[in-house]
Amino acid sequence: FFDVATDSLRPFRIYTDQAVTTVLGTSFNIRAYPEEEQVEVSVKEGKVQLERLEKEETSSPDPDPAPAAAPIVLEQGEQGVFEKQTAKLAAKEKTGKNSAAWRDRKMDFNQLELSEVVQTIERLYEVEIELANPGLAKCPFVGKYDNPTLEDLFESLAFALEGEVENKDGVYRLTGDS
Repeated sequence: FFDVATDSLRPFRIYTDQAVTTVLGTSFNIRAYPEEEQVEVSVKEGKVQLERLEKEETSSPDPDPAPAAAPIVLEQGEQGVFEKQTAKLAAKEKTGKNSAAWRDRKMDFNQLELSEVVQTIERLYEVEIELANPGLAKCPFVGKYDNPTLEDLFESLAFALEGEVENKDGVYRLTGDS
């Protein structure tokens, strides 16, 4: 999470693997995990610009370069998404990806697939969660939480899936109906 004052002479830029976010005076959050297929920028206040990172020319050019997408400007309440595979940029109203959950400990799972819910919980609580049945990953889950304990979350998940959560050697295993 960044909170940056406007300075037109020295723009503040954040470089992730394939995207660049240029600050135009704002507070915002960037979600850019290497294993995820996209980079997300959520603006709390002000404006930012999101664009594809143009790599420097090399002696062996990419035989199939992705076309450059036009930069997008995001304002308060908007979210920008950069798709790594296609190099596409898109702006949308902020959705329930829980991008600031790590900071404010508030989570809003509105019909999110269980795989995304588990990923959010794993990152927030620094735990490992395993789904006993791979079919559970696609199950939609609904729940809204304000600073929950890990036990509260597991209780909700177990109830919703008519299953249980077991802890074995530090790995939580979630069972239930898919």
